[in-house]
Amino acid sequence: MRALYYLYDPGDPAVMRHIGCTKRELKDRLRQHVLEARRAEGDDPRFRWIRDLFNQGILPGIKALALVEDNEAVATSKRAIDTFRKTGHPLTNVTLPDRTIFSERPVPDALRARLKDILLEMREIMRV
Repeated sequence: MRALYYLYDPGDPAVMRHIGCTKRELKDRLRQHVLEARRAEGDDPRFRWIRDLFNQGILPGIKALALVEDNEAVATSKRAIDTFRKTGHPLTNVTLPDRTIFSERPVPDALRARLKDILLEMREIMRV
């Protein structure tokens, strides 16, 4: 099992900034994101966003969206990125030109139902 998670600015926790999937504990994955951002060179939007927060004395937050089977992790995270990007979340996830992340392939019914459940859960979380 893997955790599908998102990073957010603690000043606006309802807005997702990065979606990922990990086998690690969420606090350990967050620590890895922060360390990578501090060491990274280049213009990765995720690292730039984390460094901007860090320069303000803020660390990003991390929340679990769902637990997914290992064999569904990549497809579920790609669909979640697409879904949440379409609903207006300013995600820092990058699409590389040689990878089909947002394909026109039909979404299996089981995956579509799982993403719908995740969206409904997120709406409830954002209302609180």
